[in-house]
Amino acid sequence: MSSFDDNYASVLRDSILKIENLTRKYNGVVKENSRLKKRNEFLEENATEMAQKAADQAANAVKNEMQKVIDEKDKIIAELRSQLNNNSSNSGIPTSKTPISQKKKVPNTRKKTGRKKGGQMGHSKECLKKFNDDEIDYHIFHDDHPEVCDKCGGQLVFDSEECKDEYRVKVNVEKVRHHYMKYKCTRCGKTFKTYIPNSLKEENQYGSSVQALALILTNEGYVSVNRTQKIIYALTNGEVDLSEGYISKLQKRLANKLYDFGDELKQFIIACHLIHWDDTVITVGGNNAIMRVYCSDEATLYYAHMKKNLESIKDDGILISLNESTIVVHDHLKLNYNDAFDFINSECGIHLIRRLTKIKEITDHEWPQAMISLMLAVKNAKDTHSSYDLIDVYDDYDEILELGYSVNKHDLRNPMKEKEKTMLNDLRAYKDAYLLFARFDEVPFTNNAAENQIRRIKIREKVSGQFTNLKNAENHALILSYIMTGKKNGYNPNQIIIDAIEGHSVSLKEMLEHGSELRKEGRL
Repeated sequence: MSSFDDNYASVLRDSILKIENLTRKYNGVVKENSRLKKRNEFLEENATEMAQKAADQAANAVKNEMQKVIDEKDKIIAELRSQLNNNSSNSGIPTSKTPISQKKKVPNTRKKTGRKKGGQMGHSKECLKKFNDDEIDYHIFHDDHPEVCDKCGGQLVFDSEECKDEYRVKVNVEKVRHHYMKYKCTRCGKTFKTYIPNSLKEENQYGSSVQALALILTNEGYVSVNRTQKIIYALTNGEVDLSEGYISKLQKRLANKLYDFGDELKQFIIACHLIHWDDTVITVGGNNAIMRVYCSDEATLYYAHMKKNLESIKDDGILISLNESTIVVHDHLKLNYNDAFDFINSECGIHLIRRLTKIKEITDHEWPQAMISLMLAVKNAKDTHSSYDLIDVYDDYDEILELGYSVNKHDLRNPMKEKEKTMLNDLRAYKDAYLLFARFDEVPFTNNAAENQIRRIKIREKVSGQFTNLKNAENHALILSYIMTGKKNGYNPNQIIIDAIEGHSVSLKEMLEHGSELRKEGRL
């Protein structure tokens, strides 16, 4: 074959390949064009529906974002409402701090009888008894009668007298001079002196009764040092003018004399089968500090610390020393469940009811009221010595918890969802502590014994202000422990302070024996 034929065959093959390529491209373009036409027709037919769908998706996205914002704001609003609505029935706020916009809810467990207020028919009138003749300090005679009878003008003659008695209080300042004799030996000239106590070492000083008055005002009356000085000055018509420094020194002196009593009291509290404890914030030198109380029916012990933590509790040496048979009543203080402690925990029912009331008010759920009703029903049964089935109580408790968890899970708009769940978790985790009062007769429903004692510290803080330093707070704690334990056992606070000042403070053993006798006689 010639070269011409070879070239011709090559050109022909190339042309055929190009035609085949063009044909494939053409067919591809035709198919793409057909697909696009169909797509265009589909879009024309569904444009309105797709546009609506896209708009709906965009709207839903915006709606979801807005709902997140709304839910977050609802939580903030619920939290603020919760704070605004805090009062003594749903939180630990005292009645005295009820907001002006709210009505005070004064705790009152008395039930209405339907009878009118005031004295009831047949009730004997309580009044002061007439003095015995030997009790009268002095007599005052009143004889302002008219000269003649205002009815007929006749002469008046003595017929009889009518006596009326009254108590009067008069602060009488006594200025006492003590005479101590000296003797001298006629043979050797040695001098013998009558013993003079340290309380009379100066040429002139304030006696134990004056010191006790200042201390009783400061510690039992919660009066500041400045006003204590002014009150005593006014009561004595200016004859007794104590300095503020002297009153502060008296506080320190008395506390120093009570250290042994404090140690004795601590050992007694540790040995008790059941104790209460609570604490409250105080101000020391401009900083927040803590005052803590441990108490039983017969004794009260206070401690002051700069920190509210586990270390300060261990420093007290009370809870850390209790054994596994001791019952401790408290206001859901989770530090009590530390592994360092062995005692049995009992939760305060009133504190629980306050927490449940707060959740009920914000969420409007039914389970908190059901739990409140269960706890109060058991309390009422104990108070009235009625019988109840402990197994049923535990079963009802668990059923209420199940209801609570179910409501909490499905209520997606609940602004207190997390706090409610925390409450439920606490009720489940500490069930035995919450229901301990239902199991044992000696376990009280509330921690009022400690709360009543710690309330005195809040009153003192409100009336007298802060402590200048921790040592002053500790001195007040020890002195108040002495006073309150004495009062629980029938002692006059003023007298036992005088006893302590004079160097023979009443021991805890003496207080307990005295209190026991009074209880046997029904006088305490």
